[in-house]
Amino acid sequence: MKEAENARKELEKQIKKQYGKKHEDWPLEKQGEYRRAAEAEAMARFELEYLGGIQKDVDDSLEDIQRAIAGKGLPKEKKLTQLVESQEKAHLVVEILCRRQKKNNWSLTGRDYVIAIKLSPGKALSSSPFDEIIPESGAGRQVLMVHAFREEEPYWILECVSNDRWSNAANAVAGTVNEFIKDNQKVLLMASQSQ
Repeated sequence: MKEAENARKELEKQIKKQYGKKHEDWPLEKQGEYRRAAEAEAMARFELEYLGGIQKDVDDSLEDIQRAIAGKGLPKEKKLTQLVESQEKAHLVVEILCRRQKKNNWSLTGRDYVIAIKLSPGKALSSSPFDEIIPESGAGRQVLMVHAFREEEPYWILECVSNDRWSNAANAVAGTVNEFIKDNQKVLLMASQSQ
């Protein structure tokens, strides 16, 4: 992980020296190069922190997410998100990769509850229009994008966080997926109609 972090820092230093401190002023090619280096660092950290995940934890989070989508308990129903029986019927597939706890110094619990998901096009959806979807869609205060969608790797990896409990982290997953669908309804509808 340190190697990827050092590579990203060195690249940033070189680009800043040549083009200035503001990322938005860099040439698009350099912005892309930096984004790929930052993503490589995030993936290295992600792999290190999630090694040794437990299947029971994933199963528990799956149940929590299903309840959150249905609006059971405190969360509101996620009206744009619908569970289907198989990936063949899905427009979007949400795969729970793993979950973990980490310490924080700012919340009452002193812990963050993090669920990592992989979001990808389902078999009921053509993946061709996905380049039109804004990669940051659905990302917010409780969500960190680890991997952005691109043609050669057509999926996102996101970490959804709560500093309260696992069920709230699951609600962050359900809410993120629902917001993603809301933000990208036109593209998703167009993709499903092209099938």
